[in-house]
Amino acid sequence: MINFEWNINPMDCIIDDDGMINIIQTVHWRLIGTDENGISSDVYGAQSFPKPSEGGFIPFEELTKEIVVSWLEATLDVPALEKNIEDAIYLINNPVMVQLTIN
Repeated sequence: MINFEWNINPMDCIIDDDGMINIIQTVHWRLIGTDENGISSDVYGAQSFPKPSEGGFIPFEELTKEIVVSWLEATLDVPALEKNIEDAIYLINNPVMVQLTIN
């Protein structure tokens, strides 16, 4: 079984737009998968979001990791990301290639 965890890196924010302060424009993220033996792999990226409406705006100070992750999960193909991580961990545990050199 693989456990997945989101890591949210610094986010690019618009300082001020129509009185909304620190509007998140781009979330830099990493999804890390770790198996029961401690073997891990990850994928990472950046996801841009449109400017929110005033009614949908959440001040930066009120944001939580869970809120930002919910935005990512609604936007990204999470099953495909998790599959990539699972495949990478499988290959670490069951290598099919080696690197050899000639002397």
